[in-house]
Amino acid sequence: MSLPRRSRAVPLLALAAVVITALLISVLLLPRGDRTLSRTGYMLDTVVTVTLRDWSDEGTLERVFYEIERLERLFSVGDPESDLHRLNANAGNWVELSDETCELLERAVDFYELTDGLFDPTVQPLVELWDIAGGGHVPTADELEEALALVDGSQLEVGDMCARLGREGMAVTLGGIAKGYIADRIAELLEGEGVEHAIIDLGHNILLVGSKPDGSPWRVGVQDPDGTGGEYAAVIEADGLSVVTSGTYERYFELDGVRWHHVLDPFSGYPSESGLVSATVVCESSTAADALSTACLIAGAERALELIEEMDGVEVLLIDQSGEMYMSDGMGDFLADN
Repeated sequence: MSLPRRSRAVPLLALAAVVITALLISVLLLPRGDRTLSRTGYMLDTVVTVTLRDWSDEGTLERVFYEIERLERLFSVGDPESDLHRLNANAGNWVELSDETCELLERAVDFYELTDGLFDPTVQPLVELWDIAGGGHVPTADELEEALALVDGSQLEVGDMCARLGREGMAVTLGGIAKGYIADRIAELLEGEGVEHAIIDLGHNILLVGSKPDGSPWRVGVQDPDGTGGEYAAVIEADGLSVVTSGTYERYFELDGVRWHHVLDPFSGYPSESGLVSATVVCESSTAADALSTACLIAGAERALELIEEMDGVEVLLIDQSGEMYMSDGMGDFLADN
C-alpha cells in the first residue's frame, strides 16, 4: 500500500535538562568545514537545529527560521490568532483557514483513516484533560468518558480553504504531525535555494536533505530509552530521507510512583500501554514519518509491523519496555554496524 497523498509534560527540571531529554534522536556530524552553517533555537516546544553543509549564504537560515516560526503560529493550539485555535473555538461550524492548515488537516485525516484511528488529530480534549504540559492530572473515569466522547477523527471535515469539527467541544491538535509537515516545507525551501546537503532537526524529527558533501550517508542515532540522552540503541545511515522517533520517555509526569507519559491512546483515553517505548520510522515524507511513528507506538509491535509492511518505502524500528527490538523487513538496510 502506498502512502496517502493529499485529494508531546517534560519532568519539571531546569531548561537545560529539557533540552537534553527533548533530543530523542540526534545527528552524528562530521567535523565542520568553512562552508557549514548551523543555527539552533527553542521552537515548536523543542530544540530546533538546521545545519547547511557546503553552503555560505546566512540569509538562507534567516528564511528557514522565519518560516518555522510562521507555520508554528498557524498550527498552535494556544495562540488565539492561530488557525487551529479558531477552528477549535468554533467547533460545529465551518471555519475559513489558510491553504497550509487545510493541507495539513487533510493529511491528518488521511493518516487517521490509514491507521484505523490509531493516529487521531481530535485527541485535544484528552490532552487538555491530562494536562501533562501543566504538571499532569490523572482523570477520573467520568472525566475520561466525557473527553473520549469528543474524540472522533471521522468528524473532522476539510473543504476548500475551510474545515469543520462535527460538534461543539471537539478540538484538534496537530502535535503528532505538524513537525513533520514543517520539516517537509523547510526541505522544499532549501532545495528551492539550491541547498543540496542539509540536516533539519526538529527535536525528534530529522529530515536529511541529500547526502553529506562527500557523497556518504548521514548517520542518525536513535536514543536508547534506558540511556541518559547520550547513548544510542541504534545508528541509522541514510540520505534524502526522514527519520522520526516517537517515545514514551520524552514527556511525562509522576504521581504516587506511577509514570504517566504523553502519548495518549485515542481508544482508551489513557497513555499508551502497547508495551513499546520507542518507534522510529524512516521514509521520504517527514509528515508521514511523524504520524506513523505515533500510530506505531500506540499499536504495539505486532500491529505496527503489519501496518508498515503494507506500505512502500516505509520502514520502522521498535523498542519495547524490556529493550527488545523489532523491525520491518527493510529496516536492516539502514542500520550501521556500529
